Amino acid sequence: MCYSLRCSFLHAGNSDIKNWGDKEDADFHYSYEFELAVGGADKTGLYWVNPTNNNSKILKTKTVRVSIDKLCKCICLSAEKYYREKDSNLFKDHNINFIDFNSFKNQVKDFDN
Repeated sequence: MCYSLRCSFLHAGNSDIKNWGDKEDADFHYSYEFELAVGGADKTGLYWVNPTNNNSKILKTKTVRVSIDKLCKCICLSAEKYYREKDSNLFKDHNINFIDFNSFKNQVKDFDN
């Protein structure tokens, strides 16, 4: 699911990953719901609906909600761990420049006064 999310973000520019997972098995037809949440809780669950026709498979919906804050934190912590455990020479040609606005927090407050 996370890989599907990554691909959808990078290649399609959206979070639509409804096409992940099995479509059906001997007993069920599957549907998936995926939600990204800000300030919300992670959740997983499933529910199913009996078919209206006795010859149909039961529709089982699997739901996953992921907290964006928690997802980003987990990705960053995993990346940091990965880089700490690997030989630094592997990354000598990789440079990422960024601005840490939190470090300017006090300067901005002083400027506003």
